[in-house]
Order: sequence, then structure tokens, then C-alpha cells
Amino acid sequence: MNRQLIALVAILATVGAAIYYLLVQSNNQVATRALLFPNLTQQAANIDFIEVTQPSGRVFNATKKASDWITALDEVGVDYPMEQARLAELVENLATAILFEAKTTKPENYEHLGLQDITQADSQATEVSIRAGGSQYRILIGANASSGQGSYVRLTDESQTWLLNKVIDLPSNQYDWLKQPILNIDVSQVDSMVRIGDGGFSIIKSSGGEYQFQLTNLSSAQSLKYDSIVDGFVTNLMALDFEKILGVDSATWQELPVVAGFQISLSDGTVIEASLRQEQHLNYIMFTALGGQGGDYWDGLVYQISSFNAGQIGRTLADFVEQTKGIDASQTMSTDEGESPSN
Repeated sequence: MNRQLIALVAILATVGAAIYYLLVQSNNQVATRALLFPNLTQQAANIDFIEVTQPSGRVFNATKKASDWITALDEVGVDYPMEQARLAELVENLATAILFEAKTTKPENYEHLGLQDITQADSQATEVSIRAGGSQYRILIGANASSGQGSYVRLTDESQTWLLNKVIDLPSNQYDWLKQPILNIDVSQVDSMVRIGDGGFSIIKSSGGEYQFQLTNLSSAQSLKYDSIVDGFVTNLMALDFEKILGVDSATWQELPVVAGFQISLSDGTVIEASLRQEQHLNYIMFTALGGQGGDYWDGLVYQISSFNAGQIGRTLADFVEQTKGIDASQTMSTDEGESPSN
């Protein structure tokens, strides 16, 4: 065989090997671009339980009850509603996630992807468990790829790890996906509101005009600092968000210094009492339905709120009004009080 023929055979062999490699890679990519949970979309309507657990313990265990999703707050001893939109987003992301790229199968390398079992104290993984009818879906979600491509995951009963085509958003703590704001009452349901004690004031619903609410008993020498200040206050109180929910007994609550107290009257006759308290620069609020009209999830619970929100709702009358600037009579002379005649 001459040199030219040998060279041609070598070239063909190289090209053939390259084609084979490309075909194998293409087939592998097709195989790995499968859905993470192929039938979860079809089972979505049957989902009745979602649990998220981290090495430090359970974040939440959401159970479907009628049209609501609730989770048990063990430290407080109550069931609390969750943000359904966040749960729906989690399910949708997992149902549509694609296995983008296969990663390690070696347990000693799991920690680099944040995928160690959550039974290990130094694990950074989060376990998500979904129950739909008779099917169970369990997965460990680890770190996000440095490229921002997606999250690293591992099915709990498999050694293979994967990079997904998207980032799976997860709650950072047990309060993160609870229903916000505290109250499930629209501002339009408020008839009146009274701040009790020093700096107190009374707010009623306006009968018409651009703004919904107005301060009562303003004197002729007082005016609002700006027109929307009263509406803004009512909205801030009724749409108040929280940071934590605390298990505080009645005796301890009564010992906390009171910052402000309110009575809120609703159009259906319900009266709600709100008490804002503070200790060591931390701010707390409790809403209580009076007259045995309770029953809502927020009734009688102690919420920790931010300092900013506490400042917004802790206002006194002086924060709403300013003195109207009048004409100083001592600087005004009538015709009769002009300069005395020279004679």
C-alpha cells in the first residue's frame, strides 16, 4: 500500500471516528434532555401534599384542605395558610424542568453540588416531596450552577446527579411562603378606625371625593400634611406584612410595653382590636376580633414586624396634621389704627 493510500485510509478513519462521536453525543443529549418528572403535569390536579425539608428540620408541610393550602406551625401550635402562588410555581418548575446535563454519580462528590443527604449535618440540600394520588415525587435540590444555568438535583433513590435547565426557587425559612399580609380583609371593608390613648385620632370612611378616609374633628387651625396621608395609613395597617409568628403566652404579652392600640370597625359589624408593642427594638402586633367574632387564622397570634412597618402604623395625630398658617393680627393695621394725626 503506497503512502497516499495509507494517508487516505487514516483520514477516513479519523472522519468516521468523529462522526461516530458526534452521533453518540447527539443521542446522549436527546436521552438526557428528558423531563425531571415526566408525568407530574398530568398529576398536578391530584396533588394534596407538598413538604420541604432542610438539614435543620422541616420548612413546611403544605396540605390541601378544600380550596386552601395550610401548614402546621409546630412552635405556635396552629395551622396557617400558605401563599398558593408560590406552591404553584414550585410544582410548575419541577413539572417542566429538563435534565439538562448529567453530573457525578460518586457520593464523595455530592458536596460540591450541594447534594449530600439532608441527614448529614453539613448538607446544603433541600428535599422536596410531593404526593399526588398514589404517586410520590421526591428530590434533593442543591446549589445553583455558577453559570446561572439551573439547579443541581438528585432523585433521593438514585446516585445520578443532574443539572436542570432552570433554577428551582425555594423558601429560605418556615415563614417565607406563608400567606401575606396578616389580615385577609380588604381596605374597602373598613368603616372606621380609632387610635386609643395619647396622640389618638379617629378615622372614618369618606362619603365621597377622591380619598376613601378622613380624620374627624380637625379644627379650623389644622390641615393634613398631605391629602393621601390618611388613606395611606389605613392601607398600611390593613395590608401589614410580618417577619415571624411567635408562640407568646398571654402573661408575657401583657408585660410588653404598648406603643399603640387601635379599634377597627368593619362594614359587617365586626370590630377588631390591634395592639402594637415593642421590646428590645423588636416590634410585635396582635389582632383580636372582639365580641366572640373570631375564627380567622390571624386572631390572637403574635406577629413580629419590621421596624419600618412599625413606624408606619405607630403614628400619632401630630404625624398627620400641621397648624394652618394664619395672618398675624399684631402686624396688621386697619385704617382707624393708622398713625396718629400730627395735630
